[in-house]
Amino acid sequence: MTLVACLFVSTAWAQSEGDEVTYDIPTPATIVEKDLNVVGTSEVLVEQYARADYTADALELDINEVMTKLGIASLEEFAAILPDILYCTEYFMGDEAYPGGPKLDTLSNYFTANAPGFWMRPVLDEDENETGELASAPYGTTDKFYAEAFAINAETGILTFNVGQYPGQLLGGENYFANMYIIYGDKAWRLHFTFNVVKIEAGSLADYNKVGEETKTVEQEPTTNYMATGVPVDIAAIAAELGCEVSDVKLFALVESGEFATKTTANNGGYWFNADGKVVEWGQGSVIFIEPAVANDFSLFNVGQYPSALGAGDSSSATLYFIGGENYYALTITMQVINPQPIDTEFKIVDERGLVALTLARGSGDYTCDQYPQIPLTTLEEILGTTSPKLYGLATDENAEATGSPYSDKYSCDPSPGFWLNAEGRVSTWGDSNARVGISFRPSGSFEVYQYPDRNKVGDVFTTQLFLANTTTNEMMKINFTVKFVSEIEEVEVVGSQDVVIPVGADNVEVVFDLAPAAEKLGVTVEELLDEENACLRGFTKAGVYGEAQPASTGLGFDIDGGFNPYGSIYFIIELDAIRNEILMTTVSDVEIPEDFNVPAQFCIQVEGKQYVYNAHLVSESVYVGIDEVKRAKADNSVFDLSGRRVEKATRGVYIQNGKKVIK
Repeated sequence: MTLVACLFVSTAWAQSEGDEVTYDIPTPATIVEKDLNVVGTSEVLVEQYARADYTADALELDINEVMTKLGIASLEEFAAILPDILYCTEYFMGDEAYPGGPKLDTLSNYFTANAPGFWMRPVLDEDENETGELASAPYGTTDKFYAEAFAINAETGILTFNVGQYPGQLLGGENYFANMYIIYGDKAWRLHFTFNVVKIEAGSLADYNKVGEETKTVEQEPTTNYMATGVPVDIAAIAAELGCEVSDVKLFALVESGEFATKTTANNGGYWFNADGKVVEWGQGSVIFIEPAVANDFSLFNVGQYPSALGAGDSSSATLYFIGGENYYALTITMQVINPQPIDTEFKIVDERGLVALTLARGSGDYTCDQYPQIPLTTLEEILGTTSPKLYGLATDENAEATGSPYSDKYSCDPSPGFWLNAEGRVSTWGDSNARVGISFRPSGSFEVYQYPDRNKVGDVFTTQLFLANTTTNEMMKINFTVKFVSEIEEVEVVGSQDVVIPVGADNVEVVFDLAPAAEKLGVTVEELLDEENACLRGFTKAGVYGEAQPASTGLGFDIDGGFNPYGSIYFIIELDAIRNEILMTTVSDVEIPEDFNVPAQFCIQVEGKQYVYNAHLVSESVYVGIDEVKRAKADNSVFDLSGRRVEKATRGVYIQNGKKVIK
């Protein structure tokens, strides 16, 4: 049998009030399971129903005794070094596709789930029968459970972690166990997991008394994705009809035999149904799904279609049974598929900005991305007047012709709303051979970014345009979205930002430029920022990425549209004027600047992983003079536009009031 070599880490570090603390970790005396000096065991009982999704339960364990028995000096140290000393029994991985086999004698510190964590699959005996034990293995369809995101609260000594299942792999009544070990030098502490899959025994409909029923109808267009419609349910009223508490209500549906299904087949304890309204597995004649929006909460259900299973004019119904005691309440939901509705709204773009996500190019089966850009909800409220805008993408030419709109709301990426996008940045589907990136918009204002495996490589740059719209005012924010595929990710922290107005003319234009706020936030001196040896100034391109860093005295170039370009038409440098003892920004343009010129641009000062961002407006000298005059005006609450003209009734936009920029 081939043994897998392990790399032992001898030091770890933790962050404490800005100081780096290093801990020495003793090399394990052994990682052979049978030779371990086990000084104690913690029992972890996991009881779950068989699940059709990756929903996890958050569990916790008091490990103060573990720290003492292992001889670890403090909880702070324990928390910092946990990823380096957590091991699991290991499945034999001589072949990635190996469907089953024995476990190794040695333990593994290689994480196969969200670190630190492990996916686990059954260990087989020499006759290829399951032994009941699980061991760490790569993610795959024969896995059963995962335990991941182990972390220690350094104040309370509570170990937290998440436990979930591989969807559709388990049956009620199955039982497994697994062993993990925390190894510190010559001592080990065992975490013994017992996994019990609860068996559902509901019987048949004839075993219960009917106390009520109702029907709800959902309308959707034909779909190629799993877009869902929320259906609210008055579960308190249903519980009253059943004669029980809401917490005692159980949810079931029928299979072809007329019996209640003994396992759920959709997310959060829900079900997939076939054309006859009977419970089936995903993909096995499934037509629609009905599932709780949140696990163990029956107040809202998500209802959707199996991609391309239904066409316009089709309908399909299924019934949920809420059971309490000896009673049941029937809720029938009908999916009515309607003709696609054209987008006949004319939107007005009132704001444009760029977002960038960096990700490592990944291989087969891995859809993950490493960064999730966000637009603050306060910004959405200020610009669009809503914190719940509707997401649109760019339609293909064919779809644009069919709907009469350049925009698409055909969501194809889960979670919805979201799109899979092709190489041209147009709305596509997951199954499209040209699909490259998936982007979903979340209620928090963040964007979850996915990559199609094996279709992107290091150095690729994917660009698209997304749109967030207030469908009441028909105002829209345009987002130039960029995904860069890199070999490593540079961690950058934005420590501050500032709005600046920069005048531009055909001749040199000089304005005083205060670098002190940036220097303070970045933890350096103004002199260091001006040093010709320090390349710290970076411009933001229209593609949504920062360009190569330049010294302040070399400066930055921009195109007439505000995008960074080293050879652009507009240029500025930042230098110390020794005679005036002032820091000046000098700008010049080699093209004619219109009198009403006012273009947004962005640049930053970056020092050792920290950025201070400038949200700039490049303006003509006449616009700048108008703004400057307004700044000197008395604080009488009058409102002026960026050209310095008094505004009697402000519509949505950026204005000057009391000498400051405000958003109306």
